[in-house]
Amino acid sequence: MTTRLYQSVVSIGSQCATSVMLQNADLKRFSGPFDWIFSNLRMVCDCIEDDFATFLDPSQIIAIPPETRTMADAQFAHHDHYRRRYNIHAIFNHSDPTLPEVYAYLQRCVARFRALLAADRPQLLVALSRRDQGGSYAFNRLCDLLKTKPNIEICVLIVRETGEHRSIDLWEERGPNRLFNLHCTSPLAGIHFEAAEDNHFVVETLRSLAQIEE
Repeated sequence: MTTRLYQSVVSIGSQCATSVMLQNADLKRFSGPFDWIFSNLRMVCDCIEDDFATFLDPSQIIAIPPETRTMADAQFAHHDHYRRRYNIHAIFNHSDPTLPEVYAYLQRCVARFRALLAADRPQLLVALSRRDQGGSYAFNRLCDLLKTKPNIEICVLIVRETGEHRSIDLWEERGPNRLFNLHCTSPLAGIHFEAAEDNHFVVETLRSLAQIEE
């Protein structure tokens, strides 16, 4: 794989593990709107398509009462639109955007992402997703949405079923945009893979794909 140079590398989900892996690979400079939430690639496309209008609509953000959470320190809020459209439970797993300070943070994350899309230096959007969270259709839709932004590149790693070996192979390529199959020996669980060796493999894979400009 060819290592490419970028001004910034940003997570587009589909869970917090992507942000953690980028951080561990020394590729993360700031947080975007998809870093600490649950999503899928179709939801990312929706957000880009309407410039985050639905994502930031306060009427769609529903706090989850503590007594109904299955984990006391997680599952803070739903996004009603994306829950109904994509059946994503507790999109805001780590914080509650119904609180003014958290919503303001979310707005800042969106502003950073908008600035990234308008940047004149190379930027990389990275997704680490299970097959049910993305695939060729969503990848191609994302490529089509961003084809007028020549400085944006997309790298999607689809986590396949666990096996005996770790590997990565190219599934599809559209210009500079790449869709990979990622094979690990343990499942993705929360912010990491169950096997430490798989986490190391993914971090080193990301380092082989991208470097940050000095």
